[in-house]
Amino acid sequence: MGQIRLDLRTDAAWVSPMRAARQTAERLSLDGKEDPELRELNYGNWTGRTIAEIDQEQPERLARWISDPDFDDHGGESVAGLLKRAGAWIEKRTSARGRIVAVTHATVIKATIVHVLRAPPDALWRIDIAPLTFTDVRHDGRRWAIRSCGSPLPIAVS
Repeated sequence: MGQIRLDLRTDAAWVSPMRAARQTAERLSLDGKEDPELRELNYGNWTGRTIAEIDQEQPERLARWISDPDFDDHGGESVAGLLKRAGAWIEKRTSARGRIVAVTHATVIKATIVHVLRAPPDALWRIDIAPLTFTDVRHDGRRWAIRSCGSPLPIAVS
């Protein structure tokens, strides 16, 4: 199997410290700087379990987690915490020059989209991000805008 690389110019790259993101970045030949702010949502006691399992055992708590962005009684991170973290990460890049790439997780991308659109927290649940897709968010010196979302990765095999 040939080497896979992103087929686009990159001036800087960041990657979540979590194994899946680091492996993805490596497979794409991206030498990204690890940034803990790009980590996946901390699901706490629910880590590794399916939504169906949680819904069967703790339907009230799951419903509250989905409806209350501040809910963190599952021992993990609240949706509000994720939204704040993702929003702060992208705002730090407002003055960045060139094209930057972040290899991260679907929930972090969804939270970034919610931030850029200034949408309410529950919009997070209405965005689907497929694995190994590309979301293009740009800053024009005045504001962030989403150029594309869920596009196939621009990759080349050599």
